[in-house]
Amino acid sequence: MAKRCGLSLSEYLRQRALGYEPGGHPPKEAFDMLDKLDEIAENCQPSAGAKITACADEISDLIIGGN
Repeated sequence: MAKRCGLSLSEYLRQRALGYEPGGHPPKEAFDMLDKLDEIAENCQPSAGAKITACADEISDLIIGGN
C-alpha cells in the first residue's frame, strides 16, 4: 500500500498512526496539467492571471490534496 501511495513504508505507517488514510499518487498527467495552467496564468494580464492561479490552486487541492 505504501508503494501505491508513493510513500515510504515509514511515512505510510506514520500517516496511518496519525489517523490519515493516504491515497494513491496522482498520475504524471495531473501534474502536467497543473503546470500548463500555471504557464497560462503567467502569460495573462495580471487580473486574469490571478484568477487562473486561484482556480489552479483549487484544482490542485482537489487532485493532489491540500493542507
